[in-house]
Amino acid sequence: MPVAESAVVFSIKLKLPAALAIRVREHARDSGSTLSEVVSQALAEFLVQGRTRPGGR
Repeated sequence: MPVAESAVVFSIKLKLPAALAIRVREHARDSGSTLSEVVSQALAEFLVQGRTRPGGR
């Protein structure tokens, strides 16, 4: 069984287009996840993809 990383409180305020905010909230609700979990997963996946793309850091 994987062990979850400890969470660090890091609050940010995002300004998203209304349609994207709705999609994120719906995804969180439909998947039984919190908004924090959805955003954390999306950022982690984005950062991994950035490493594999040309010009990624």
